Amino acid sequence: MLPVDHHYTMRRIEIVSLTLVVAAVVVLIIAFQMDYGSHRVWMTLLSFALLMLSLDPKRLKKRKNKMIEEPDETEEDETGFIELASAEPIDKAALNRSDAYLTFQDKLSDVYYHIHYVDGEAYEIYVSEPCWLERFDYDELDENYQTLDDLFETADNEEVDDIYSISAEDFCSVRKRYQDKKVVLYQAGCQAQKPSEPVNRVGRAMGYIIGTVMLVLYCAAMLMLPFRPEIELKTKIFLLFYPSIILLFVVYSFSPRPSCHCPEDGK
Repeated sequence: MLPVDHHYTMRRIEIVSLTLVVAAVVVLIIAFQMDYGSHRVWMTLLSFALLMLSLDPKRLKKRKNKMIEEPDETEEDETGFIELASAEPIDKAALNRSDAYLTFQDKLSDVYYHIHYVDGEAYEIYVSEPCWLERFDYDELDENYQTLDDLFETADNEEVDDIYSISAEDFCSVRKRYQDKKVVLYQAGCQAQKPSEPVNRVGRAMGYIIGTVMLVLYCAAMLMLPFRPEIELKTKIFLLFYPSIILLFVVYSFSPRPSCHCPEDGK
């Protein structure tokens, strides 16, 4: 058996385009066999509509966009405050400085910090505000919060709201929320990078033919109309307006369209 050259094999979408072209020609021939009247006009318009659809038959299908959706925004996301059931005011004297999970709000920026301190230094840091949650490195953290001593000194200066101690489980819930958002963004990015579909050769050829014919007709009308004052205004509008609309439709059909929405990672 000889190998099949897929480059010259017509795909289903191209067969549909060719079928629409044939149908448009048949309808146009039938229209020309009719007496001039409303039926002939409608048949002619139907023929043009079939030709336009042959450029991109996918418009006939109701396709479900397989978009990666962000998790539904909760009241916590909208306010920027992540509710932590174990949060309670700290007791500096009883605080385990070797392993402490703290949360507080910066008064100046209204940003919430969730920090795991190990041996008095920030080890794992998450920062949240309305509709945003990010992980910080140690160097990105404000120097006033890098150590427990700096944090307590800043709190004494009333630059942060009350500091709360939280459980390791609640801190893990913040981490999981951050990781879930990262997974969603990664999947959306992979979806957006899917290779584009092969070109519909029949639709592209018809687009070139229709576009060229309409452009020639438009240019001919522009050159002819100034020297034909007897032509009615309605006819002039028809000769200029409709080729322009068809040209715009052809350009729109050929313009690239994104296959999915890729949300940005706002940092």
